[in-house]
Amino acid sequence: MYNFDKIIDRKDSLAVRWHNTDDDTISLLIADMDFVAPKEVFEAIRQRLNHEILGYSVMDDEFYNVFIEWMKKRYNYEVKREWIVVTPNVVSSLGLSISAYTQNSGGVLIMPPVYPQFLNIPSKQGLKRIDVPLLYSENKNKYYIDFDLFSKKASEADIFILCSPHNPVGRVWTKEELERIADIVLQNDIILVSDEIYSDIIMPDYKHTPMGSISKELYNNLISIYAPNKTFNIAGVPTGYNIIPNEKLRERFLDTMVASGVVVDQQNIASNIAAKAAYKHGEPWLNEVICYLHENYIYLKKYIEANIPKVKMTEVEGTFLAWLDFRELGLSHEELEKLLIQNAKVMLKTGVDLDNEKGQCFMRLNFATQRSVLKEALERIKNMIDSL
Repeated sequence: MYNFDKIIDRKDSLAVRWHNTDDDTISLLIADMDFVAPKEVFEAIRQRLNHEILGYSVMDDEFYNVFIEWMKKRYNYEVKREWIVVTPNVVSSLGLSISAYTQNSGGVLIMPPVYPQFLNIPSKQGLKRIDVPLLYSENKNKYYIDFDLFSKKASEADIFILCSPHNPVGRVWTKEELERIADIVLQNDIILVSDEIYSDIIMPDYKHTPMGSISKELYNNLISIYAPNKTFNIAGVPTGYNIIPNEKLRERFLDTMVASGVVVDQQNIASNIAAKAAYKHGEPWLNEVICYLHENYIYLKKYIEANIPKVKMTEVEGTFLAWLDFRELGLSHEELEKLLIQNAKVMLKTGVDLDNEKGQCFMRLNFATQRSVLKEALERIKNMIDSL
């Protein structure tokens, strides 16, 4: 039994989320958890450090096998060892994929609002970004894919990057939605990069379907990205797994790694050890943390509905992130940011970073924290709004 209510001060740990915040500010900004990772992870790292030599580290068979077994057990998805290419982290996987599979004039299709690197990497590489914004349904309080626009725009793209489950709107795409995506990808012969880093953080009554399990026909067009970082809260020892069934696509990815100076088949020692221990022993911890996150989500949802009804929040099916709409307050985005930081002393992820066009007056809130901290943050936001 884990105690996720226990507060641990992270402000002197060089944690990105809490670094340079004053003692009175609550940061619900960066997407990591405020919970201690599975104890077996720390035990494994400590045991390795007893060796006292931190030389180059190879990826042993156990490293690959524990991930393959995890995918089979949780999703009944059989991944072959030779399909897996390891990178330092998921962001580097995205950048390498875009470099590997786009032509000089090619387009990168994305669906905002979405994780900021989806927006930033194509333009930084001098490529055309093709936006197919998600559609919001007020009746269902969810976002959906605009398949009509997706079908039209796919012909302009070399590559489509899917966020599944979706950061920040919390959708866990259904099998039927993923099948429609696969059909459009194959009809247009474009490469699909499916970022599935949140695949293990799923709310009750929902189920994640790996893109790689949709059809073997899709294998010739698919790269799926996974990592243990979000699942077990070990983002500080990052790693990324790229599942690339097609040999030619895999060779192109590997060539791009070499050209970019990324060493193939090596990994940070701590990342290697932490990932193995987490996949082997961390499932009980994960099951408990998902229950706690779901309770946090229910608390968050009920609090907003009862106390700050002008703020709207989409349903969360997966991830530990809430997408909040503050537009009814009638503030500018700059005013909203200033009030949250200076008056409420709460830091949220600005919506403009996740949607350049329509992100004004939206914020993303990370609810993977102690319930007492979440409660205090919400009360501060309520008091800020009441004072307007």
